[in-house]
Amino acid sequence: GLDERHLESVQKLLRPRFTVPKELIVRKGAPGDALYFIASGAAEVVLPGRRIPFGSGDFFGELSLLTGEPRVADVRALTYCRLLVLRKADFDRFMRDNRDVRLKIHEIAEKRWAVNRADPAAAL
Repeated sequence: GLDERHLESVQKLLRPRFTVPKELIVRKGAPGDALYFIASGAAEVVLPGRRIPFGSGDFFGELSLLTGEPRVADVRALTYCRLLVLRKADFDRFMRDNRDVRLKIHEIAEKRWAVNRADPAAAL
């Protein structure tokens, strides 16, 4: 939902990362130092007794980035993936400079937090 100006700003901040199948992208307990966008491929959040698939166009890692809390689950590549990574320092600067985007991100995060509070096993 970003306009052209915001998309251009974010594109300049994204860094590519490539993964192979079964590669651990995010480790449970690690600091939330980046937000990940899946440009292509598939990954899954690994929770006790549950796996949540993600694919092209999905993103993960925003809750730890916003809260500063450690990661609550592992995320593993299912296929070869092309990820776009937004590091915390760049994310913080972008959010500070773009109030309208900040409000939208917080709205999405609130929805995910609500799901996590209602069903802790669904924590991403």
